[in-house]
Amino acid sequence: MGKTPQYTDQPEVLVIGSGAGGGMMAYALTQAGIKVLMLEAGREYDPVTEAAMFNWPKDAPLRGSSTPDKPGGFYDATHIDMEAEPYTMAEGSEHFHWNRARMLGGRTNHWGRNVPRYGPDDFKANSNTGYGRDWPLSYNDVESYYDKLEALMGVNGSGERVWNSPNPNPETCQEPPAPRAYEMLFIKACKALGHTVTANPTAILTQSKGSRSACFYATKCNRGCSIDAAFQSPTGFIKPALETGHL
Repeated sequence: MGKTPQYTDQPEVLVIGSGAGGGMMAYALTQAGIKVLMLEAGREYDPVTEAAMFNWPKDAPLRGSSTPDKPGGFYDATHIDMEAEPYTMAEGSEHFHWNRARMLGGRTNHWGRNVPRYGPDDFKANSNTGYGRDWPLSYNDVESYYDKLEALMGVNGSGERVWNSPNPNPETCQEPPAPRAYEMLFIKACKALGHTVTANPTAILTQSKGSRSACFYATKCNRGCSIDAAFQSPTGFIKPALETGHL
């Protein structure tokens, strides 16, 4: 992303964290002309220059195996600072491990990019099941924001209902990728059983969008995406925020 632009004016808003929440906040505020100071506990990360999309294991240190800062292996996009990890487990417990992604963009660099919407029933869990609490708002209150966010992130989907989730807006969603050979066999088998197969809404471009290129299905997304087809905060939120000169 190049050298971070500097400005001397007093920032108006302090944003802590650069992941899904912090990145979105910085993007929205700077687009509105508000000066923002962002604090991030991890290191700077640029997936365009750092993502090892096309390397072989032999090209990596230790042939790509795990290291303390990259427990998922060299080719996993996630950087973790174990010494700075505040979470602990009870003695003898091996059932819960939690690691924060200590890097610009946080966990947006290594999530699965599946983005089904919460549906009307999800907002009223207590009314429907007696468990939990109802949200203080409804699906109708946030539907237009789903449209805006899907268009911004570059979500592809079939426009058909997935699970209990409302349909993506066909006017803001990109077309899903064509099914691969084994997926076509799966679809054929499901049709014979009377089941419908739909494409899950996914935050991966199937059509180029601005400086972001369409996915060409070369490697696993958890390596990071140097062509910026898979949505992540450093390129989707923070880069355009920096370009305003207000971050």
